[in-house]
Amino acid sequence: AAHAAHAHAASEAGALSAELAVLRQMADASPVLAWQEDAQGAVRWANGAYLNAAAASLPEGEALGWPLPRLFAETPTAQPGRRALNAPGADPRWFDVSAQEAGGTLLCFATPADDAARAETALARFTQTLSRTFADLPTGIAIFDQARRLVLFNPALIDICLLDPAFLSGRPRLDAVLDALRERRMIPEPRDYKAWRAQI
Repeated sequence: AAHAAHAHAASEAGALSAELAVLRQMADASPVLAWQEDAQGAVRWANGAYLNAAAASLPEGEALGWPLPRLFAETPTAQPGRRALNAPGADPRWFDVSAQEAGGTLLCFATPADDAARAETALARFTQTLSRTFADLPTGIAIFDQARRLVLFNPALIDICLLDPAFLSGRPRLDAVLDALRERRMIPEPRDYKAWRAQI
């Protein structure tokens, strides 16, 4: 019986050792930067992606050493935040950074977000271009997003519809804009306004 118990314990130890090896491989192969910070904000552990990013952020000729450098100045929180990582001679890389508390330490994660950051920048430029293009048009223009919130309007809309610029700048929903137009008698009064508004 003692021999069987010893064999079982050895088998469990082997399984735990194999699982630990797999977890280490997964952590180092992950494209997500992962690290652990203590209560003072010092980096106590990091995966391969973090170590590679840390090495790339150092000035030329400087070697990575202990303690590991913090890549992001602000302490991560549970709410993901977009942060830039700057390396000498390279364009900034963008990450969505978050953390979870675990036994007095922070387990931190930085997911690559370059594509999302580029898309947001392109959208902002496109919106600026539209704003400049629409600014001088005599026709009132209002553009709503998929959630039916106002995202863009031109000065002619304010002049024609007599809507408050502060109201429009608050990104009201389409139904609120229709209500405001109705109050100012800027739209025809349908027989069943609520049904008409819902249909729109």
